Amino acid sequence: LLLFANDFMTMSIATDNVPFSPKPESWRIPNLMLGSGVLAVLMLLLAFAVFFFSRNFLHLPLDQLQTITFLLLVFTGQGNIYLVRERKHIWHSMPGKWLLFSSLMDILIVSVLATQGILMTAISSLFVAALFSLVVFYLVIIDFIKVPVFRRFGII
Repeated sequence: LLLFANDFMTMSIATDNVPFSPKPESWRIPNLMLGSGVLAVLMLLLAFAVFFFSRNFLHLPLDQLQTITFLLLVFTGQGNIYLVRERKHIWHSMPGKWLLFSSLMDILIVSVLATQGILMTAISSLFVAALFSLVVFYLVIIDFIKVPVFRRFGII
């Protein structure tokens, strides 16, 4: 289900409006890996924080934790595409209409599945909205970290 949810957005990346580089790229793989590693650690921190908060403070049962984890993976997967599609800040260029449409549809569909308990245990729509808002807020924070990290590793 996770792969299916992200496939439409992945296919729509080809129609995106992200600006191209004015000169040929020279990929410095170690630098790309280090920059990506920083972003991955930050996303991992969010995932653990959401999981432990949901388990230890909200005392949610395992089946609801699985639904929350699924939503978190979809939301952060979608957000990661917006985060790394632009080397500068996220808002530097407007995403393509198909990228936006497929992203919104994916988020809407998985949110309905989660709130209605289709193929997973239901969770409240308030929790889905709170989780989505948290991911968006966190991605904006990561974006402010991403730009200097990408500069430091020569990715920009």
